[in-house]
Amino acid sequence: MQGKAVQPLIDGLRDPQTSRWAAAALAGWGKAPIRALVRALGDDSPAVRRQVAEVLGNKRAKEALPALKRLLEDPDPSVKNAAQDSIQRIERGEEKPSGEGGVAAHRL
Repeated sequence: MQGKAVQPLIDGLRDPQTSRWAAAALAGWGKAPIRALVRALGDDSPAVRRQVAEVLGNKRAKEALPALKRLLEDPDPSVKNAAQDSIQRIERGEEKPSGEGGVAAHRL
């Protein structure tokens, strides 16, 4: 069931009215949606790519590192920054700062 629910949440990242909720929902799931999130890193929307990169970093999704590293060449600076932050978080195994709630809310 989770697999079918991931795409509507990714779509929800496009809408400013639902993006925080969708990002929080994606961050709260276990490992199941990782493949769908990695695919979403290729989305046309820079906002979607940025938020998905942040979610993957917050999940410490090591399997997403190759795709995140490709985003270092993204034309959108906010996507590049999110990818860089997520790569560092995954590679260092950093813990989420308390209160972060799995989503970098200051960037949403």
